[in-house]
Amino acid sequence: MKIIPENKLADLINKWRSDARHVIGPKNVHGDIVFETLEKDEQPCLDFLNTALPPKEFLFPMRETILNFVPKEDEWTPFTNLNEGNIVLFGIRACDVTGINLFLDQLFLSDPPDPYYGARRKSAAIVVLACEEPDEYCFCPSCNSGPALATGFDLQLIHIGDEYLVQIGSPAGERLLNGLQLETPSMDQVGLKNYVIDECRKKCRKVELEGVEEIIKDLWEDEIWKEVSNYCIRCGGCNFVCPTCYCFDMNDRVVSSGHSQRMRTWDSCLLRGFTRMAGGVISRDDKFTRLRQRFYHKLLFWKEKWGGPHACTGCGRCSRVCPGFIDFGEVVEKIKSRAGHADT
Repeated sequence: MKIIPENKLADLINKWRSDARHVIGPKNVHGDIVFETLEKDEQPCLDFLNTALPPKEFLFPMRETILNFVPKEDEWTPFTNLNEGNIVLFGIRACDVTGINLFLDQLFLSDPPDPYYGARRKSAAIVVLACEEPDEYCFCPSCNSGPALATGFDLQLIHIGDEYLVQIGSPAGERLLNGLQLETPSMDQVGLKNYVIDECRKKCRKVELEGVEEIIKDLWEDEIWKEVSNYCIRCGGCNFVCPTCYCFDMNDRVVSSGHSQRMRTWDSCLLRGFTRMAGGVISRDDKFTRLRQRFYHKLLFWKEKWGGPHACTGCGRCSRVCPGFIDFGEVVEKIKSRAGHADT
């Protein structure tokens, strides 16, 4: 572990730029905190609870060209440059890094691996900024995904007074600090780090997820899904702000005469056309079936397929952005209250 003063953080970020690294961090854009490129001499916004969107778009873009087609020559070529250069994803909350490590990596790097995601992931250094305060929707401790991480990062910064305690999680993290003369923290500073994290954890909302996967197995035909879906306006916002959602659509488009492209774009299981098949058949035409699918995926299907935790990191964004005020934690409570009372 190392200590870096607040007023030296800018020097660290400038060092990464001088090492030909593309630095992406939180910025205040019209009142929203979002991840964007930090241009020359630009510094990140560090006064925030969480960003409006997770940083997954820098590994799995909202829209990307997968292939270029040149039909008249009967050939195609990959479009994306798989050597886009090294990037530093700075200021990521622990819940979002968990979304990358346990969910996106699992999906996109499993056999056969996705070369586009894989190239970006390989070139990305992850710098976590641990939480000091949760917002009203955060329940990351319930998902073992925050407010700080034990592993799975290159560097992790914990704010302690007018300094940051820096935890080094990988050789890549060591390289990010090369050339800097940083002090080793004292026992008091380590104790303060533990206190900051413990206090934040105590303030977080609690959502009891243990055992919910067994209860939900019996609720496929339960009226709960129609009840909750009455408040859903099918906007897909919950999917787009989620650090673990990964659904996408593929489309071919004509760019010009003799030039076409295959595009990959984010999609949402809440949208009616998500399950449209040949002939126009939509297998989940009723709104409640789409909402049901989302909760079954988060709470059961992911665990059945991959094992590990539920497909939720407790960031609370879905509850925060929902125009119908559908709260993920409240739906979990409804599910657990139905234990032993499934409709037959």
